[in-house]
Amino acid sequence: MGAPSTLARARAHTLTTGTHFRAPLPAEGPVFFKRAGAYYILGGTTCCACRGGSSVYVFRAPSPLGPWSYVADVGSNRQPYDPHSPANFVTHAQASTVFRFDNHYVWLGNQWVTSAARNADLLYWSVLNFTDSGDIAQFVWQDTVTLPAAPAVVA
Repeated sequence: MGAPSTLARARAHTLTTGTHFRAPLPAEGPVFFKRAGAYYILGGTTCCACRGGSSVYVFRAPSPLGPWSYVADVGSNRQPYDPHSPANFVTHAQASTVFRFDNHYVWLGNQWVTSAARNADLLYWSVLNFTDSGDIAQFVWQDTVTLPAAPAVVA
């Protein structure tokens, strides 16, 4: 049996030391990634399958074991929250993953309840923008996302 994964070690560390972090509201759907020596967890309000989407809470740490710091909610629109409004969140989606494409980090979210068939819903793509200090900038709705790719090299 191999060594436990980084996430498994982090979970075991949390369970044995009581180390934890808190979101402003209960959160779910976390995605975990590393960029420029920092570790990030992006989670959102507990709203699985909500038509309006979810916030995007940003946590950052120097190690998978922490200490974790809450940075910001970059996915909520800057307006008073209305529990009945479909316009509370920028992407109308809930986090699914973050992946790297060249030097870009792309956030992918599920736009639940956009299809009659389960697991056939739309996806929202957003390129994460980082400040010089490593913070993730506030999400802004984008109708299209273009990822510049390096030219292919044919041998």
